[in-house]
Amino acid sequence: MAMKRVLIVNKTFPAAGLELLKNKVQYTVVPHLDFEPESLPTIKKELKNVDAIIWNTKHRLTGPLLDLAGPNLKCVSTMSSGTDHIDIHEFEKRQLPLGSTPQVLDDAVADITVGLVIAAARRFKEGVAELESGDCKFGVQWRLGQDIAGSTVGIVGFGGIGQAVLRRLRGFDVKRFLYSGRTDKPEDVIDQDALYRALKENRIFAAGLDVVTPEPIAKDHPLVQLPNCYILPHVGSATIETRNAMARISARNVLLALEGKPMLNPVI
Repeated sequence: MAMKRVLIVNKTFPAAGLELLKNKVQYTVVPHLDFEPESLPTIKKELKNVDAIIWNTKHRLTGPLLDLAGPNLKCVSTMSSGTDHIDIHEFEKRQLPLGSTPQVLDDAVADITVGLVIAAARRFKEGVAELESGDCKFGVQWRLGQDIAGSTVGIVGFGGIGQAVLRRLRGFDVKRFLYSGRTDKPEDVIDQDALYRALKENRIFAAGLDVVTPEPIAKDHPLVQLPNCYILPHVGSATIETRNAMARISARNVLLALEGKPMLNPVI
């Protein structure tokens, strides 16, 4: 019996996941990164007649792309916690199993969140820039920041990551936590233009961001130019251990589904 065909749509898929697939399926890895112009055209070409897909890309997975895979397609797994880049309705309509990799990245993302809180509160960006330019002006009033101890911290989205952030910040003697669950309403998304104005006018002391629009953000974007806006290039889950775990889970998701069994982390 021929092996099932699995398409992995980005060449950065960790070896830890490939090791699980080896000798169990016939896998193909698209040899491109998301931002390379050959990425999406190659994905479209390779989708035809596959049995499963590991969607480890920021490209949006839509109905027309699923159509290219054809009737052989049995399941899909993302290598991500979120599914904003997936047309969930298409999976529901087709009754096609979809898996993801939640929870495994909670600690890594919480670490980055706390790091950004500290960096923004203590003005790391400005201090490092002055150090690198040789323009440090030491003194008791130089580069004063904000204390985390005694502060009020708000957390929007109190799932696994939000709870991990709270656990970490408890050790910083935060005075009060305010939190709410996440919804899909527009107000849950940061208005970057409004944030820029608030930071520019010093109505907000500082901001630390790991996710922006677009990505990658241009080096001359107004937010990047602000001394009180500390931006990271979407590296929340970027640790060796976390990415390996995400690869293993996505690989196991498709292997289980191809055997007719429930995925480890089913979305649908």
